[in-house]
Parts: sequence; structure tokens; C-alpha cells
Amino acid sequence: MKKLVLTIFGLFVFFFVAGSPIYAQECTVPPGTVDDQLNWVWGTNYVCTGDYPKIVWNGSAYVTDNSGCSTYTGWVLQTTYFCVLNGVYDPSSYTCCNTTSDGSPICQAQTTPCGENNPPVGGGDDTGGGGDDTTGPYCGDLSCNGTETCATCVSDCGACAMSGTGRARAKLVSSDATSCADVTASSTYISATFGLSPAATTQVAPGNGSYATWTNVPITAGGTTFYLSPLASGQYVQKLACWTRDNPAGNGTGTGVNVTANGSTVTWEVGYTLGTPWVQAEGGDVYASATLRSYVPSVATVPVFVNDGTGAYPGVVSYGTSYDFNSSLSDQGDTSISSTNWLAYAPHTTVDYYDYFYRRFGSPTTPSVFADLLAVEQPASSEAPYYVVGDMTTTNDWVVGDNESLIFIVDGNVTIGGSITTVGSGFVAFIVNGDIVVDTTVGTAYNSRASVLDGIYITSPTGTFDTGPTTAAPSARFVGEGMFIAGDFLLQRDLEQAGATNTTHASELFIYDPQLLFTMPDPMKELPVTWQEVAP
Repeated sequence: MKKLVLTIFGLFVFFFVAGSPIYAQECTVPPGTVDDQLNWVWGTNYVCTGDYPKIVWNGSAYVTDNSGCSTYTGWVLQTTYFCVLNGVYDPSSYTCCNTTSDGSPICQAQTTPCGENNPPVGGGDDTGGGGDDTTGPYCGDLSCNGTETCATCVSDCGACAMSGTGRARAKLVSSDATSCADVTASSTYISATFGLSPAATTQVAPGNGSYATWTNVPITAGGTTFYLSPLASGQYVQKLACWTRDNPAGNGTGTGVNVTANGSTVTWEVGYTLGTPWVQAEGGDVYASATLRSYVPSVATVPVFVNDGTGAYPGVVSYGTSYDFNSSLSDQGDTSISSTNWLAYAPHTTVDYYDYFYRRFGSPTTPSVFADLLAVEQPASSEAPYYVVGDMTTTNDWVVGDNESLIFIVDGNVTIGGSITTVGSGFVAFIVNGDIVVDTTVGTAYNSRASVLDGIYITSPTGTFDTGPTTAAPSARFVGEGMFIAGDFLLQRDLEQAGATNTTHASELFIYDPQLLFTMPDPMKELPVTWQEVAP
């Protein structure tokens, strides 16, 4: 507690005299202080807050002030006080020592009462009392002059403004990259343009591994968020932005980083892919009961989500929750929907189409007989549906000829093991109370429009239409022509896995076939919904 008392009340002050040097006055010590020492820092502004007697320089002589010190403020040179053991306030019992602004000691042998003599004039050491006759610019003269800076003399020049450094560069990563470790591991750099706020300037990382760099980015006392705006050419799609900060140490993902310490450096490594896989429809309406998302590259051969079909009609896109057709954080792709950009928010009630058609076709109870449900060859054309209980897999390629019809009602899952196409007025439908999975071998080249699956394909509300992953260039892309309705769509094709690029072509293409409205059987024509519905 003794130290606290000295810190609060052991103050002294001095005054300025016009035309005279600035002096430090000392010997203001609380009564009862015993055997302690105070060290005041030269060039620091102190304000008296206690009410104890002291001796001060009033401009012409030293006087004893017994009324308090609340009115005194002074710039203090370094002073040391040695207090006698009796604890009684007695100015004559103090030995006072000052140092000049250059650190030279004065009055080391002082034994007279503090402040008994006037301050010296003209220079030289002070041997007759407290004070410093230093003249000229120095830290503590209330003026930021000479070689003083905010770093060397805070009292005169003020505290230095905080600032930091931002750095960024871009890398090419694989389409399956999911972590910052994947981005760090890449050594393939690409050119990219970056903006940084609050630097409010744009820099370019040239693609040779060097960084776009911003220095002296201002940081406020409470901290500032450095926000990066990356932009690469249209053939690249941003995958992941990773950052590291040196002070305080930290790392994470995202384009915004909070910076609080002066001199901090934030470094971004931004991973890009050669376009992410995306899906495209053509010539028909598209509806998703929840989120509808397909990031359409600006450099795509046809850079829209729904391309025009016959009659130059693209169809209407509608969604139940949200939509996004652009990978940018600030753009949902409202101009990448179609040639007309028709878009509608239209939440629908879920319909169990399997149950509906099962009943429309007479609720069959006797399963059709196949030698092996896991290797079903193309059966004979039939107006009546084939009814299957359990999982089934088609084998080999099926071609349904003109005036032929194949309808499957499957109470289970279906795997499409080969292409299923039609000729002329041929008709195919799979109505499945489960999932429909397309084998990875069923596909076409990345730039081909040749359909590998024709007809109508419907799952239950909990079922999924799964295109399967890309495994080889000849079957890299899935193209389906007809009508596709599912509880969910799992679109796994990725053209990069086959040495192609996702930037020019969609990895899945769903083409609406209006001819189905005429070739489908009567029980299906009476469905009270719009049969132009495609739901990728």
C-alpha cells in the first residue's frame, strides 16, 4: 500500500517562465513517507492530484505551497528522492538529484533544502538547487521538433498511428480440394487481382508466386477488419480463401480478418479451380422445392442455367427456398438464368408421384418375373407396366424402337447399368419408390449432346436421382433427354476428372423432350401438374 500512496501523491510540478529555460521542480513528498525512492521519467507530463505541502518555483522564487497541488501541471525531468527515517515532512531533510535532458547528473552533492536557490542561468551544472538549464529542442518541450518522432518522443509528437501489412496470391487447386492444407500444398500459381479494404487500392499477384502487397494499412485502436476481394479470370472459380496472421498468431478461412496489433501482417492464399462442375437444363421448366444452385462460368459455351429449346423457349426457373447461379459471394447470378432470365419463387406442396402413378396404373400386386433382378435385359414392349418388388439393375444398352413402350414401376431402388434411348415414338418410364442411380460407365464425351438416358424418370419424395461420378473421358458427361423428377438430385459428374474442363460445358445436361406429352400412356397424361417440369 505504501507504493500506491507514493504513486498517487509523490508529485511535483514546475512552471514556464517567459524567456527562461524550462525547469523541473521537485521535493513534493507526502508526509509519513519513510525510506522510499521515486523515479520520475524525464519528458513525461505529470498532474498533481494530492493535497500535500511542497515547494514550487513561482516564476521568480521558490515558495512553499500548503494549500494543495491540484492546479499544478508540469513536464518533469528525472528526479530521485531519498527520504529520512523520521517520516516528518521537512524540506531541509531532502537530498535532490536531477539529470539534464542528455542524461548528465547534476546536484549530486546537494545538501541544502530543495529549491532554496533560484534556478541557474546561462548553462553549466546546477549545484545550488533543483533545475535544468538545458536549452534548445528536446523531448518534453511541448513541440515535436528536431529528430523527434512519435516513436522517440510520444509526449511531444503523440502516439504513432497503428498500421499493418496485407498480402495475397492465388493458386490452382484440384476440384476436390476441401482444406487449407490442400491450398498450401499447391505450387501452381495463377495471376489474380486483389482489392484490400481499408487500403482502398487494388494490386495484382502476377502468378509467379510473388504476392500482391499493401503496407501501412491503417489500424484503429479497437482493431480493424482487413477485407480481401479476389478476382481471377473467367476460366477460374474461387474454391477456398485461407489466411494466416502473425500478431497475434492466427489462421482460418474467409476474406475478412480482424487485426488489432501494430505491425501485424495478414497473408492470404486463395485457391481456384478450373471451374467447378455445374448442371444445365434445356428447353423446359426447372423447379427445386428447396435450394436451386448451379454456378455457371461466365466463359461457358452457353453461359446460362437453362438454354433455349425448340421454339427458342428456355422455360421458367422456380424455387422454394433460395437460388444461386454465380460462385461470387455478392452475386446470385440473376443474369445467368436463361435468355429471358425468368425466375419465380414458388413453394410447392410435396407430391408422392410414385404412389400417384402406382394407383393410376391399377395398384399392381403381382411382380413381373425376371431371371435376375440385378441384371435385367431389355424386355419386350408392353402397354402394361412391369411391376418389380426389390432393387433392380439394368444391363447392357437398351434401345426402345418406334411405337414401342416400356414402363417400370419399381418398389425399390434402380441402377441404370447401360444407356436407355428411344427411336421415333418409342417411350420409356421408370417410376421408382426409392433411388435411381446411373452407373459411371453411362455417359458421353464432355462436349457431346448425345443423350444416354431418354424418357421419364421419377423417384419417391425421399428418393435421389444420382448421376454417378466421372471415371473416364468417354463417359465423363451425363446427358438425359426427357423429364426428371426426384426428391433430391446427386450430381457427381466432374469433367476435370477426365482431363477436360468444367468452364465451358456443364457436367450434366438435362434436355426437355416435348414429344413425351404425346407418346406417354393415358394414365400419365392426366397428371394435374405441368409436364414440362425438370428438376436438376
